[in-house]
Amino acid sequence: MPFNYFFNGPNPGIQGDGNTIFVGEFSSIVSINGANGSVQWASDVASVGANPRFLMYKNSMLYASTNLGLVRLDPKTGKALWHTLLVWQIVGVVDVT
Repeated sequence: MPFNYFFNGPNPGIQGDGNTIFVGEFSSIVSINGANGSVQWASDVASVGANPRFLMYKNSMLYASTNLGLVRLDPKTGKALWHTLLVWQIVGVVDVT
């Protein structure tokens, strides 16, 4: 396994339709113009955690999962439409006995 796997996991953090490409890295999601490579917007998702690894863009909806939760963004503006923290679910399944 590559060294990077242990720190960032597999990175399917690139989605798009060819006209627009969405990339997740560190605590941001960036929208890139597929024709010329210019950055259209960048959205900080640090309030929902870091490393937006898994992106899903389907039916004009953009979702990102981070190490702490899930966020839905407007794919045209990068504005967060909603977010939820999921860390309590992770902690809730830990058996310490």
